[in-house]
Amino acid sequence: MRLLRLSITGGTIFLLAISTAAAGSMRCGNDLVNIGDSAFIIEKKCGDPVNKVHLGYTINEEKKRELIIEDWVYGPWNDYYYFLTMVGGRVSEIRSERR
Repeated sequence: MRLLRLSITGGTIFLLAISTAAAGSMRCGNDLVNIGDSAFIIEKKCGDPVNKVHLGYTINEEKKRELIIEDWVYGPWNDYYYFLTMVGGRVSEIRSERR
């Protein structure tokens, strides 16, 4: 019984690790998009997004706007939409949602 419990726990941890790793990248054809990639590289690899949503700006210590924050939307690919959060023209987050 203890071995079964350890196997289930280990399997769960393994699946969580895989899903976390997958969240840091997105595939565009044969290319891979990663956190930190520039907007230029994303558009070269994936083309234009189906939608760009302006979310706001980062604010510095003097309460002034600094970097633009946007969500770029790609898909649907295999029943998923992919959302790339861009901060200052670089990917800061990649997430997906089922259609």
